[in-house]
Amino acid sequence: MPFIFDYQELRPGGQFLGEEGVTLLGCLSEGEIHLGDQIELTNADGTLARGEVLRFSESFSDWLALPFYEYLSPVSCSGDFCIEVIGQFASLQSPGVAVGIVGHKGTG
Repeated sequence: MPFIFDYQELRPGGQFLGEEGVTLLGCLSEGEIHLGDQIELTNADGTLARGEVLRFSESFSDWLALPFYEYLSPVSCSGDFCIEVIGQFASLQSPGVAVGIVGHKGTG
């Protein structure tokens, strides 16, 4: 089953990405999200962009426990957290929804 990650805020780059990606702050509403999962995001113009989940963190600045998780589910992480996504993104929609691509790692 694909995951659904509803995000409220995003920032270019990330603690472990440099400038080659984006960090999304939100919550996982469905499925499991695994490191290495392929993810699909929507640009402001409605086109789709793809990336790969690289790392989890508690917030834009804290990463004390979540980086050591291989995957998260709505049960294991019931509140907001960040995911760092590597990829080339134009102008992502924010807030928005990120969806796991079926057939990649933990997404089906």
